[in-house]
Amino acid sequence: MTSLFAFLTATVTDSSKYPALDTASDKLIYGLEVTAIGMLMVFFILVLLMLVVYLFKLFFYTIPNKKNEHGYEDKKEEVSATQPIVSSSSENEEEIAAVIAAAIAAVYNTNTNQATARQKYKIKSFKRI
Repeated sequence: MTSLFAFLTATVTDSSKYPALDTASDKLIYGLEVTAIGMLMVFFILVLLMLVVYLFKLFFYTIPNKKNEHGYEDKKEEVSATQPIVSSSSENEEEIAAVIAAAIAAVYNTNTNQATARQKYKIKSFKRI
């Protein structure tokens, strides 16, 4: 393991500090050492990053407080989820029918060729989905 560290810190011009890799087993052991050191460095850095993120959460995360600046809780009036809708259905239906008719007219006028640009159409009924 120390020979690997010496190899990594050696200068490029000094070839006497490189380990001699004559046999296949020496090359395999050296490769496994390099792999192990690389993996340990990566996991060590990942653990450090995880620690930094955890510390950021401890120091910079604030729990939302329900009390205002005077120390009293703000009481909000609860609104019921179901409120009656007041509208005249006949006017609303007429508006919807007009919008649907305008949309159909726009589609027929833009998507047809000039010979059949004026087509008659009739809306028989519409149903809310």
